[in-house]
Amino acid sequence: REDERGGLRVRELLQRQEKILSRLLAAERSIRKQDQDERRVSRVGDDADRASSATNLEYSLGIAARESREIQLIEDALQKIETGSYGVCEECGQAMAPGRLEALPFAAFCIDCQEKIEEEEEEGILTNRLHRAG
Repeated sequence: REDERGGLRVRELLQRQEKILSRLLAAERSIRKQDQDERRVSRVGDDADRASSATNLEYSLGIAARESREIQLIEDALQKIETGSYGVCEECGQAMAPGRLEALPFAAFCIDCQEKIEEEEEEGILTNRLHRAG
């Protein structure tokens, strides 16, 4: 039964990876086009055109970065399935809840550890902002 679930999880991860790769290819084409447009706009456009073009390019690059990160997480999850460590939290070493893996099949951390990590990141961001403001 566990092998069955593992096989389903692999298929699910591979399908998700394929969809993301497809979106990444589309994003790459879009980024290239936006870059060409930005070059054209920088020669003939006004400040508003240049700002809009730069914003669109920045947005597309952000999406591509997130998609690339998700691809890496999927590859990590597939490796964990292969080594038998899939579903084990990288922080506390405990088994993750099945619902966690169903919702996010490439999760690296259990919900409790993920929340702690996010809180620490938020505190770090707030601390950095306070230091810069002060």
